[in-house]
Amino acid sequence: MTDAPIATAYDRIAYPTAIFAQTTPDRMAVLAALHGLRAPPIETARVLEIGGGDGMNLLALGVAWPETRLLSFDLAPSAVARGRKWAELAGIRNVEIAQMDILDAAAGAIDGEYDYVIAHGVYAWVPDAVREATMALIGRVLAPDGVAFISYNAKPGGWLRLAIRDMLQHELAGIDDTELRIVRARAFLSEFAQAPEEKEEGVVAVMRQLCRAMLDRPDEVLIHDELGDCYHPQTLSEVAAAAAANDLEWLGEAANEAIDQSFLPDEVEDVPGAVLRRAQSADYEEGRYFRSSLFVRAGRNPARRFDPRRLSALHAASRAQRRPEGDYVIDDSVFELRDAELDQAMQRITAAWPARIAVADLFDDPDRLHALSRMFDAGFLGLHMTPGRYTLAPGERPVASPLARVQIAHGFPAIASLDHRTVAMEDVRARAFIQLLDGSRDRATLAAEWAASEHGADIPLDSALRLTAAGAVLMA
Repeated sequence: MTDAPIATAYDRIAYPTAIFAQTTPDRMAVLAALHGLRAPPIETARVLEIGGGDGMNLLALGVAWPETRLLSFDLAPSAVARGRKWAELAGIRNVEIAQMDILDAAAGAIDGEYDYVIAHGVYAWVPDAVREATMALIGRVLAPDGVAFISYNAKPGGWLRLAIRDMLQHELAGIDDTELRIVRARAFLSEFAQAPEEKEEGVVAVMRQLCRAMLDRPDEVLIHDELGDCYHPQTLSEVAAAAAANDLEWLGEAANEAIDQSFLPDEVEDVPGAVLRRAQSADYEEGRYFRSSLFVRAGRNPARRFDPRRLSALHAASRAQRRPEGDYVIDDSVFELRDAELDQAMQRITAAWPARIAVADLFDDPDRLHALSRMFDAGFLGLHMTPGRYTLAPGERPVASPLARVQIAHGFPAIASLDHRTVAMEDVRARAFIQLLDGSRDRATLAAEWAASEHGADIPLDSALRLTAAGAVLMA
C-alpha cells in the first residue's frame, strides 16, 4: 500500500460523504439466503470496499459491528485523510482506510480473502484497464462463500445519459473553470428540461425527464457523475461475462424492484443462462439506467426457483406507518393489506420499528411469506439476517454511536445509524442530547446536565432517550 499523494478530481471537489444501505453485508447475505446460499456471518465479516472515498460507508459498519475487519481504499488522498481523521476521533479501530490505485490493488497490493466486496459508483466511471482490474481484484480476493456488490450505469438507459453527456460536453467546450462549468451545465439542463407546450413523447421526452433528475443532484455529484473524464455504461450481460472470466457468477440484484429478476417462473425451464437472459431482456424492455449487481463464486449454483420458506430464517423491519384508514404509507407510496393475518403481522413489524421481528414468529404460511417477499421487493419493508446491534432500551449509562457524535461535532446535517441508514439530524436539541451520550454519565448526572441545558425544558430526559433510541443510534 502507498500513501504517495496523487491529486485527483475528487481532491479538487470532494464527493459527498454517504452511506449506502444496499451495499451492506447484511443486504448481500439476505439475497444469498433467498437464493439458498449461506453467506459468511456479518458479525465477524471481512469486508473490502473499492473506491470507498472517505470510508464513511465502512466506518458506519465498523462502529456497529466491532468484530468485523474492514478495508476501504481510494485514490484521492484528501478523502482518505478525512476518513482516517473521523475513524481516529470516533475510536473505530477495525476499519482501515488506505490510499491506493485500483491497478496496484489488483496487481497484489491487496491480498487475503474478503467475505464481502463492494465496488459502488466505480465500475462504469473508470477507464477500461481500471474496470478490468476491478473485476480481477474481486475475482482474486472474494472468499469461497463470499458475495460481491458492483453498481454501474446500465444500458439501454445509459445510452440516453450518454446523449445528454455529449450535449453537455458540447455546451461546455472550452470552459475549464469548474464553477463556471457547473453554472453553465445547470443552465443548459434547466433549459432543455422544459417540456414544450404541445404534447411530446418518445426519446426526447425521456431525456427531458433525465435532465430534471440531474438538476436535483448536488454540484459535486453532477460534476463527477455526468461531467467526469470517464463514463462507460454497461449491459448486465457484459458485466456478467467479465465476472465469469474471473471465476464469478451473477447472483442477482441488491436494488428493490429488481430482486425477483434473479428467479425463474415455473413455466420457464431452469437451464444454464436462462435467468441472465431474461434479466437482460427486461433491461431492454424497461430501459434500465442503473444496476446494483451481486456476484458469488462460480459453481455455487444459486437457486433460481423462489422458495418463500427461506424467509423464515430472516428478520423483518419497516418504517411504514399505518394510517387510520387502515392502509400504510412509506415515503411517497401507499399500500393496503387485505389479508387480515398479513395485516396483523405488518402492524407488529411497524410498531416495533426500528427493532426487527423474526419472520418465524409471524407465520409459516408459504403464501403469506411470498407476500412478505413481494413487499420486500417493493421496498415496503426490509429483510435482515440478524436482530441488529443497537438498543431501544437505554441502560444506566447510555452511549450513542461515537461515529454519530463525531458527525454532529463536525456539522453533518445527517448521521449514520447503527442499522446503516442516514438519519436527518436537523433538530438542535437532538444534536445536543446525542453529544451528551458518551457513556460517562449515569442517568442522574445526565438528567441534571440535560435539565440545566438550554433545551432541557423543551423535552424530558425519558422522552429524549426514547426518541434517540428510535433513530437506532444507541449502542447495545
